[in-house]
Amino acid sequence: MKDIFIKKTMSFITTNNHNIDKFKLEEIRYGFEYIYLSITKFFIILLFSYFLGIMNEFLFFLILYNIIRFFSFGLHFDKSYICFIFSTLIFLSFPFLAQILTIPFEMKIMICVFSFVVFCLYAPADTKKRPLIKKEKRKKYKFLSIFVIIIYIFLSFFINDSFIVNNLLFSMIIQSILILPITYAFFKLPYQNYKTYQ
Repeated sequence: MKDIFIKKTMSFITTNNHNIDKFKLEEIRYGFEYIYLSITKFFIILLFSYFLGIMNEFLFFLILYNIIRFFSFGLHFDKSYICFIFSTLIFLSFPFLAQILTIPFEMKIMICVFSFVVFCLYAPADTKKRPLIKKEKRKKYKFLSIFVIIIYIFLSFFINDSFIVNNLLFSMIIQSILILPITYAFFKLPYQNYKTYQ
């Protein structure tokens, strides 16, 4: 189904736009693949969350996590089924844990410091299919990534609702792990993909 959708979409684009270069076409193809997989994955996990009784919690965590990931990018699995399994585990377990856990103040500080340092050093972390080739773009996303992480850290210390705070902390720590070079190496995925084009 995915291949048919991508094939027809790309055929329509190439037929109506003859001046698009090969790199741009690959970028567009990746974008449509990402949209298709994200939508199908979202509705399946949403259905699971509904039956588990945590649909609202799932949606809240999803929003918080996607905001921080949007600017910092991060590891993306080559195989869609691995991505689906990984996403399902994260987006169903952490919203549940956010309701029942009480994170000690010391642990909160450790998560915030670790996340801030990691973001300063490694955000944004691109992927093979979506390399951040332009230096100006990388600088922009680094600034925005650090800005968002500072907001999350600030909110995690000034909001009294433990569920919201836990979701903020979980979003930070998960995304911090997913932009680390060692995580890319562990899953045997290329890191700093923009260097291939320099």
